Amino acid sequence: MMLRGVLAALLLVGVAPPAQADSQAWNGRWSGTISSGVAVAITISNGKVSEYRFGRRAANIAYGSVSDDRVSFSPGSAAVITLTPAGPNQANYSFSHPQLGPATGLLSKSVSRNTSAPVHAAARTSKAWHGTWGRDGGWVLTVSQGSVAYRYRGESQAVSNISADDSRLTFDTPLGRMVLTMRPDQKADYIYTSGGQTTQGTAWRR
Repeated sequence: MMLRGVLAALLLVGVAPPAQADSQAWNGRWSGTISSGVAVAITISNGKVSEYRFGRRAANIAYGSVSDDRVSFSPGSAAVITLTPAGPNQANYSFSHPQLGPATGLLSKSVSRNTSAPVHAAARTSKAWHGTWGRDGGWVLTVSQGSVAYRYRGESQAVSNISADDSRLTFDTPLGRMVLTMRPDQKADYIYTSGGQTTQGTAWRR
């Protein structure tokens, strides 16, 4: 009888479920490129899905739920999207639709809500880049003595992996990578890559 009790205790210990994260741990911005090659971004705040961006388009949230181990929501048209934990600040993305089929991906969570990233620790920028750059109705980039701030269509986005010198400035956003090259006329040619697509043009100091 004693042996049975010991075996039962060992079995209970062996099948004990792992501790689950608090549902509030989902709060933040999750982004990445899915198997279809499209960049997606999901914002969760106060335990609710508040925004879903597919490529550069924002979709309405038809319904959604956030629990300790799963996020599930629909952007409409019978589509269902789920997130499940995949590791520290990472989540498995799954999309299903009766006609469009499935898509999967791995999303990463922005570790900070601060949209202005220190420059001095990542790169040595020259005063040539200081100021505000941008495109009307598009993106705006502000470079100051100690930070880089980026806004796209009026929305602030986190920046990371900043690298800069007198002729080139590069950084990553949750949806892609920006590369700016200084021109002799003090304008800048830019190339922005997101989800396998590239946008390029000329930006000027405002």
